[in-house]
Amino acid sequence: MIIGKKRQEVIFNIKRCVKEKKFNAKVEPDDPVLSKKDRLKLVEKFWANHNSPFSKAINILALGILNVGTPLLTLNTKIDNPKSLGKISSAIITCNHYNQFDCLPLKRLAMKYHKRLYFVIEDTNLKLPNWIGFLMRNIDSIPVTASFRYLGRELPKHLNKIFSKKNHWVVVYPEQELWLNYRKPCSLQKDPYYYAAKMNVPII
Repeated sequence: MIIGKKRQEVIFNIKRCVKEKKFNAKVEPDDPVLSKKDRLKLVEKFWANHNSPFSKAINILALGILNVGTPLLTLNTKIDNPKSLGKISSAIITCNHYNQFDCLPLKRLAMKYHKRLYFVIEDTNLKLPNWIGFLMRNIDSIPVTASFRYLGRELPKHLNKIFSKKNHWVVVYPEQELWLNYRKPCSLQKDPYYYAAKMNVPII
């Protein structure tokens, strides 16, 4: 009952945003709401704890869950891809964000070619509850926040560090927000293409 009611609210929000031509707006009603200052603090705290022994141990656990769960949850998914992708060491991957699990085919593709896959996530995802929040905080996530200093200085440093190693891919959703089961293309934000050019890596 509650799930159905929430889904109807999401559909209503999508229709409203389409009518208002706000194709990158947030439509999920239960997403955490934080001030810009609190968002920046949240991201700074994430990176401050990122290299601690505890965080590294939890990262191994979360990746283990994802590595085991991905093949099981994508048994009926067919990936038709050129073998040339295996030769691409560093890359940014873009994907339509239409479902909470749309990252799994990308993870399966990365596993097939023995690539480590990172996910660029919105800062508020770090505050999500339960197992989703646990995974968001620990599966090689790269949080972004609306700060010119962070986006212009800190984020490129983190991306450079990732791409300096071999066989590392980064997922960026150019539509910015999750629109559940929305089949039409939304207007794309320039960020993944800007950072791909800045890092001199291809887009998949």
